[in-house]
Amino acid sequence: MTALGRDAQVRLQLQLYNIFNTREFTNLDTTLTMQDDPNVPGLDNNRLTSTTHGRYTQRNGPGTNPPRQFGITARFEF
Repeated sequence: MTALGRDAQVRLQLQLYNIFNTREFTNLDTTLTMQDDPNVPGLDNNRLTSTTHGRYTQRNGPGTNPPRQFGITARFEF
């Protein structure tokens, strides 16, 4: 803060968000799809048929952080 007189002050503030432009994925696919395997006789012979289980399903959009953003604030107090 810089003094400008008796009781006046100016405050400059710089706010940076996601400055390194890194992605943080938030939509992880946790659903498992199982199907009976007709090649194996007996009960409960299931095979995994889901292809996206354990993977992040969204790369761009609501599942990631926004791109680089910044803001500058100037505040004058007296």
